[in-house]
Amino acid sequence: MTSLCLSEWPSTWKIQENTRDQKLNFSQLAELNITSQQLYHWSATIDIIESYQFYLNQLSTSNSISLSTKVFYNCTPPRFGSQCQYLFPFRTKQKLSSVHELIHGFYFDRIDARDELSCYHHLNCRFGSILFCLDWNQICDGFIQCTDGVDEQHCWQMETNQCKENEYRCRNGQCISSVFLDDNAFAAECLDQSDTKEKLDWDRLTREMYDPKRPIFINEEVFIYNGTGHFGPFYEGRDRRYLFVDRMILQHDTSMLQTCWLLLYCYLAIFDLSKHNCIDICSKEHCQKQINESCPDMFYVPSAAIVFGHVYLAYTKQYIVQQKARLNAPEYICYNEQLCGGFNPNQKTILFNNSLCRRVQDILPNVISNTNGIQMIWDYIHQISIYLSKCNTILQNDTTLCDNRTMYQCLNSSKCIAKIRIFDQFEDCDYGDDEDRQKNILTNEICSKEQSSTHFICPNTNKCISRKLMRDSKCDCGYLDAQHFLCPDENREMKSIRELISFPTICNGFNDLNPILIDGQNYTDETECNQWMCNNAYTRCNGYWDCYDGADEVDCHEFLLGLNCSAHSFLCLLPMTRKFVCLSMKQGNDGNIDCLGATDEPKLCRYNTQTYDNGFYCEDRKTRLPICIQRNEICASDQTCANMEMLNLCAM
Repeated sequence: MTSLCLSEWPSTWKIQENTRDQKLNFSQLAELNITSQQLYHWSATIDIIESYQFYLNQLSTSNSISLSTKVFYNCTPPRFGSQCQYLFPFRTKQKLSSVHELIHGFYFDRIDARDELSCYHHLNCRFGSILFCLDWNQICDGFIQCTDGVDEQHCWQMETNQCKENEYRCRNGQCISSVFLDDNAFAAECLDQSDTKEKLDWDRLTREMYDPKRPIFINEEVFIYNGTGHFGPFYEGRDRRYLFVDRMILQHDTSMLQTCWLLLYCYLAIFDLSKHNCIDICSKEHCQKQINESCPDMFYVPSAAIVFGHVYLAYTKQYIVQQKARLNAPEYICYNEQLCGGFNPNQKTILFNNSLCRRVQDILPNVISNTNGIQMIWDYIHQISIYLSKCNTILQNDTTLCDNRTMYQCLNSSKCIAKIRIFDQFEDCDYGDDEDRQKNILTNEICSKEQSSTHFICPNTNKCISRKLMRDSKCDCGYLDAQHFLCPDENREMKSIRELISFPTICNGFNDLNPILIDGQNYTDETECNQWMCNNAYTRCNGYWDCYDGADEVDCHEFLLGLNCSAHSFLCLLPMTRKFVCLSMKQGNDGNIDCLGATDEPKLCRYNTQTYDNGFYCEDRKTRLPICIQRNEICASDQTCANMEMLNLCAM
């Protein structure tokens, strides 16, 4: 069923009598033996369909005719509605028989406007640039966009929202029925997808798995949190993040000459050096000389705030002119000092354009320079979002806000934050007391209850963390069992896994059940398994290794027939040669990796009984440490694995 939004209230409309389309009352429909299912296929409204079915039910049990005169209009496409009063403002190339097909035809035929931003006009958001506008999913996402913070002004009410016992609280504070939790990775009810086990990346391969053009919630109304901001929505390979930065970069600072602006963007490698005549106008010495002659003493690049509506990257002309080797790292970070504090008072500061500026090395752990200026800007957006999260602040005029029982007032400050932000790994208070267990006066209050609505007590370490960190794909409590990657704050089903297990996991070579002391001996699901038949009619060739050595999965792949394999073989893709070979069952889970992704060693990727079969073992591209990823992420656009053989696999 497709839900549509109306731009005006129907009560304000004056609907004219429909004389064009066929009109039948319920009595006539029943005489023609029309079913409610047929009305559905004719794009009748749900109200009409339900009323007609109710009428048919009445006829079968009584002679009631209370609904017999109710009218159904058989609308001629593309019109639809209870009186055929609606019409889509678009046409498709194909002749379509229903509203459902009409909508889908539009989505499949359309060409995405890649360089356009969808705008929400009901909030007067000032970005500092006429090229920007506010999107609906930037409101209450925890990440200030507008210079006056209007997009997050009243959102503390979402953060302090309390859900009922039979509801699940999404990370953003939204409440959904608990029955929807983990019901379908492609049918998220939470806007931030925190109700699904697997968060969907916006790469083309993943989206094609679930009809990327279909106008459903997961395609159009989902954003993904990255801590302080969000990603999405998706536009054919480009999402709003990139469009937003493109606009940010294109914003010309009217306080400087056009010549200066071009020179700076070439020198800082924000423009592609092969374009915009950068090679001609900006050779190193010549460029610095030109900048010295045409640019003001200090300036922002970009001219708009890059985060929180008030944080800028700043340079002085002297800093650029005196460089011996070209660097595009900013010299200063500038911000509104009313919105964040707690910095070292002995550090050098300067005032510029009503902002306080500090040297980058004084407030950030890394001074980043990059041959790609746009990537450099992204690196600072990411770094500032994490290390200067206390600057993600709104000036609240409501003095009663801090009196709320769900709020916390920061030490030596008038700033108040929702209690759920305490111990969420982002410093919201100027002096970091919301993340310092020694300073925080509420530690005993929020962490004393095992079933706290805002915090979670790790059963293995007694560490207290914000519930915002639960199910965020990072293990904050520490693994209970390193072998099985069981994490208390990530595996909702962990308690049932360790105390109640599914039948197929018995005697599969992996300890899934906590030891139980019986007659002085510890028993698990792997005790006395010598008589257990793991290879049986129910486990044979089901895609899971129910036997530790994979005996239930040998000789299952049809590709083995072409390789003339001997009996009891697995299909194996060799890492370097990209050739499929036969692998003996004796080599399954023997501690030696023979196949790409360690598919012959599934014990290396045992997350839990729900996901162990999907593990692909490789080396992390960034940390160079062994990791396991889901197999559907192997060839994602942002590859996690560092192995060169991965490139070979994805090229096949």
